[in-house]
Amino acid sequence: LKLAGDCVQPTRLLVPRTRTEFFQDDLYPPTRADEPAADATAWADGADGTPAVRSLCPADMTPLSAAPKIERQKPKYTLKSLSDDEDEDVTEQLFLKMSRLRGAQSREDKILAERESVIEEDEWDIDDDVEPY
Repeated sequence: LKLAGDCVQPTRLLVPRTRTEFFQDDLYPPTRADEPAADATAWADGADGTPAVRSLCPADMTPLSAAPKIERQKPKYTLKSLSDDEDEDVTEQLFLKMSRLRGAQSREDKILAERESVIEEDEWDIDDDVEPY
């Protein structure tokens, strides 16, 4: 519950859990018991008692902290990390491929330039009446 101004608002918390068959003692820690820490005469004499606590765990449940650990299966696949030498080899291979592609692009540019030079000036369809932008 949350005290807000002139009212009390209920607060809802959702905590995802995978092992619901066990008592969640991390969410419900031991709480104060019903019996007093000191009787009235001891308290009047100035004695401080340690408050008694009790567990909220039902008798038929096992606390999560006492539950057996889950044995996880090994993953089917694992990522292979590259060593520094292998990493440099991969980088070098990528640079080689990029330079080959750049060379192919420049060959295409040359072919297009040759084709454009074959077209004579009078073959271009240019409208002299149209003003440029």
